[in-house]
Amino acid sequence: LYMQNKIRKEKYLDKSKNKLFYDAFQLITPKYNYKLKKKHNFKKKKPKNKFKYCLTTLLTVSIIIVISFILFNVLHLSSKNIISKFTKIFKHKPSKKDIYFKEIFPNLQDSFNNAKEFLKICLEGKLISNKTIKPSENPKVSAVIPLYNCKRTILRSIRSIQNQNISDLEIILVNDFSTDESLSIVEQFQKEDPRIKIINNQRNMGILYSRSIGALAAKGKYIFPLDDDDMLLDNDVYYTITKIADKCDFDIVGFKALSASISSNSLPIHAFEAYYQGQENNQVLFQPELGLYPLRNGSKYGEYYINDVYLWDKCIKTDIYQKALNKVGAERYSRHMIIHEDVVETCFLFNTAESLKYLGKYGTLHIPTPGSGSWRRFDEKIRNIYNLYVTDVVIDFTKDTFESRRILVYLITYILEKPSLKETLEQNEYIKNLFISCLKKILKMKYISNVDKEEIRKRAEKIDFLKTQMDL
Repeated sequence: LYMQNKIRKEKYLDKSKNKLFYDAFQLITPKYNYKLKKKHNFKKKKPKNKFKYCLTTLLTVSIIIVISFILFNVLHLSSKNIISKFTKIFKHKPSKKDIYFKEIFPNLQDSFNNAKEFLKICLEGKLISNKTIKPSENPKVSAVIPLYNCKRTILRSIRSIQNQNISDLEIILVNDFSTDESLSIVEQFQKEDPRIKIINNQRNMGILYSRSIGALAAKGKYIFPLDDDDMLLDNDVYYTITKIADKCDFDIVGFKALSASISSNSLPIHAFEAYYQGQENNQVLFQPELGLYPLRNGSKYGEYYINDVYLWDKCIKTDIYQKALNKVGAERYSRHMIIHEDVVETCFLFNTAESLKYLGKYGTLHIPTPGSGSWRRFDEKIRNIYNLYVTDVVIDFTKDTFESRRILVYLITYILEKPSLKETLEQNEYIKNLFISCLKKILKMKYISNVDKEEIRKRAEKIDFLKTQMDL
């Protein structure tokens, strides 16, 4: 084609030269139409150029990403303040090493033997360490204990914390308007240990409020909640748990607990239950990707039980705990609750934290003591109100998951089948409006099946004023 155009333009050449160009043109030109050849060459060459261009672009982008990643990691190591703005990017996600590395802990029997020896020391009021006790401005651990009429049990609880093999801690005691000698006992402790802080409620507010304001006052990196009738199982709990929490950077670290029946002046004879028997020692869970609400197996409403609701067997990052309390609001954590309060706090803690790890370490000796704390007697109407408070929080602070659906269906059907519910609602207008509001929200939820909704309606229809005040 080039030579043909050349021939046309160079008409001034003599005939011999024109013939020479023409002959050469015939030799290099295919027999088929040259226009088709033009299209064919164009299509053949274009992919090559496009591929080279894409490859170069991809290589350039990859280099930029790698350099950016390196720079971000350098910033992460050099300045925590700068990297805090990118917490979502650098949030710890576990590798197989994190999930499956094996910590070596004492077995159940050895842990129980350690508990008996440690309990003996704490009951006698002994301090293992003779080191000078000094308060810290930025302690590693904040132990938070709500108190109510616990004069028989508070000694062993506080001593079990003081005898930990780390001294960088604070002990926050929230006196919930006790009517016995509990306050005078802890004030005596405070004189000998400046790490103890006492907060006094002006009236009885319940465990939920008391533990919450104790957590809001905490300055440690980690919070270890504890009941006033329980104690730590040995002197190595805080050191072991916080070391793993630091290593893995998990928001919550759960550990095992023993439950034993003892009197105030005797050693435990046996452990009748070990919590988290079914949990894997190195199990890692995430939020919000997964719902952190392990339930016991069951196919009927009455067989749904929330399994992981305790706080005295957890280590929680202080900033996560305080963030959860601010999110749930003072109106909710100020409600008077002394039973099921663990369920409420576990709910909004698990929906604020992004990661949780279970350990095989036995850390707490749970000692059910009649007459103290949540073991005081309540009539069924009071229990209905507490169950409703739990339902209200679960509705607003759970994800749209199968597990949260099971919890809500269980809670609302459990409340509806109580014979005293009608009387409870008629006696308190606020509780009545709260119950109707919760019921409407549940019936509008898309992830709750129509079968479950129909079951809820059938139970609600037994109360006349529920049918008249809302469209069921």
